[in-house]
Amino acid sequence: MARGFLSKQGKIWYGVFPWQGRKKWIKLSHNKKDSERMLAEIMRDVHAGTYQALEDIRFRDLVEKWIEAKDARLKPSTMHGYRSIVKHLVGYFGESPIDELRSGDIEDYVLEKVKESELSNKTIGYHLGALKAIFKQAIIWGYLVDNPAQHIKRPRAEHKEISYLSPDELTRLLEACPDNYYPFILTAAMTGMRWSEIIELRWMDLNPKESTLSVTRTVYKGMTQTPKSKASQRKVIVPETLVHLLKGIQDVTQPEPEDLIFSNSMGNHLNPTNFYRDMFRPMVKKAKVRSISFHGLRHTYATGMLSNGASLLFVQQQLGHDDIQTTLKHYGHVLPKEAHRYVDEYQRLILGSNMVVSPDNRKSEEKKNPS
Repeated sequence: MARGFLSKQGKIWYGVFPWQGRKKWIKLSHNKKDSERMLAEIMRDVHAGTYQALEDIRFRDLVEKWIEAKDARLKPSTMHGYRSIVKHLVGYFGESPIDELRSGDIEDYVLEKVKESELSNKTIGYHLGALKAIFKQAIIWGYLVDNPAQHIKRPRAEHKEISYLSPDELTRLLEACPDNYYPFILTAAMTGMRWSEIIELRWMDLNPKESTLSVTRTVYKGMTQTPKSKASQRKVIVPETLVHLLKGIQDVTQPEPEDLIFSNSMGNHLNPTNFYRDMFRPMVKKAKVRSISFHGLRHTYATGMLSNGASLLFVQQQLGHDDIQTTLKHYGHVLPKEAHRYVDEYQRLILGSNMVVSPDNRKSEEKKNPS
C-alpha cells in the first residue's frame, strides 16, 4: 500500500505521496500535527480511489480570470476598486500555486499590511474580503476544496470622527459662497447628496409639486452610470426654499429637461479637482470655519437633521444608505445628545404638567382629586 510522508521546507510542512506514477508535493501547514492529520485524510482518499488532484493554477492567473469574470457584471467604479486591491494581492501571492496557500499565509499578509501602516485597517479589511471572494470562486471553478481566507478576521477598523459644520458655521459658509455657486452649495447642504449625484442632476429630476429631486444616475470619472445600489436610487425631499431657488433659475434659463442643473461653462460635468481647489477651499477659508471636504456637507446635513429630531430611518432614506446600520455607524454619536430631550418630550406628552415626582406626591394628588 502506497504511503506518504511529511517533509519540512523552511517553516512549512509538505505532504509527499505517490500519485499517477510520480511524487506529488502538497503544501500543508506550519503546524506538524495539523499536517499529519491533513496528510492522513489525503492518503485515505488515495487508498479509496476517491482522491482528485485539483487543477494547478497560480494566484496571478486566478486573479486575472476572476477580474475578467467580474468585469462583465460590475460597474466601472467598483472594478476600479477591485483592480487597486488585486495589485497588492498579486504583488504578495503572485506566483504561488493556490492549492499551496494556507490560512497562515493569509494571516501573514494581513499582519504585514498592518505593520507597514501604509493602508488603513479598513482598507486592509477590503483586501481580505477580496481574497475570500477570489478563493470562493476558485472552489466553484474546481481549483480548491477549502477557502484558506474563510476564518481570517479583519483587523479592527480605526474609529475616525467625521468632520461637519455647526448650524452657525454652515450659515457663514453659505454667506461666503459666490453667487454663481450658491445654488450648488445650498443643494449639497440641504439634501446631503453625494458629489457624484449632484453633478448629474438634470432638470427632469426636479419635481416642484412634490418638492423632490430624483437620484437615478451618478457620475464616475466623467461617465454617467446608474447608482451603486437600489437604496441610492431615491427621491430626496428638499426644502421649499431650495425648490423656489431652482425653479426660479429654470424659469429664467428655460433649459431642456435633459440639461444638467449644475454644469461648467460648456454645459458639462463639474470637475471635482478644479472645484475644490479654485472655489470650495477658498470659500471655507473665507468663512473662517473648520476645514472640511465637500463630503463634509453630507455629514453636516445628516447630523443637523438628527439633532433636530429627524428619525434615523428618514435620514437613511434621504442619504441613500443600503441599511440603517450604516447610518447608525456614521451618525449614532448624535443620538445620545438628543436622548434626554426626546425622553422629556415624551414625559410631557403622557403626564403633561402634573408630573408625579414620588409615591407620596401621587397619594396627595389622589386625595385632592378623588375619583
